[in-house]
Amino acid sequence: MSGTIVLSIESGVSFGSLSLLKNGNEITNWIGTGKRSTSENLIPEIENLLERGRVRREEIGKIAISTGPGSFTGIRAGIATTIGLSKAFGCKCLGIPLFEAMALGSNVSGRIITAFGLGENEICWQIFDHSSTFDSAKNKPQIGSMKKFGSELQKSNFVRLILHSGLRPSLEHIEALRLNINKKQITYIDNLAKYIGLGSEVIASGSRLTPIYAEDTRIL
Repeated sequence: MSGTIVLSIESGVSFGSLSLLKNGNEITNWIGTGKRSTSENLIPEIENLLERGRVRREEIGKIAISTGPGSFTGIRAGIATTIGLSKAFGCKCLGIPLFEAMALGSNVSGRIITAFGLGENEICWQIFDHSSTFDSAKNKPQIGSMKKFGSELQKSNFVRLILHSGLRPSLEHIEALRLNINKKQITYIDNLAKYIGLGSEVIASGSRLTPIYAEDTRIL
């Protein structure tokens, strides 16, 4: 009998995160702090996660991994770990696009912009139109400066910003562009792995373990 618990992994943003979910409810999670690289953290932290959640290997029915965008090294390490663990646990594995999972998990209708920071003044983002049935992205994931991102916000009639919590300090720079963003339009996420796990239940494209890369607007 296959397990019913989802182990979800996000290894491409910041220092990564892990989540255990059952029937859409989170059992426990881990969010990286930067003491070690994500690739070094994954296996020992997954073992700790299972122990903390009192979950046996045979209870894992599925492993969901973020396919990006994000750190090239982190995503590759996450995919390799997922493939190895799925064989060891005897369960299936699914690749889930990070931004799509973030947008879908917002439960908001209208235009949604998802984003995370890449450095002090760089952002990766993607725009979605979310209705009663989830639509595809309006554009591919992009990388650009804070100024470029601000320009996108100015011309996009968005209803919600879904941001990784690491972007919170950078929001001051965005507001400096006098965009008059309503704080109620912003949702911050630190546990991205939870959204990957939830997305694995509903995203039709889930299965391919091919990394997703962002288009760099700085060289266009």
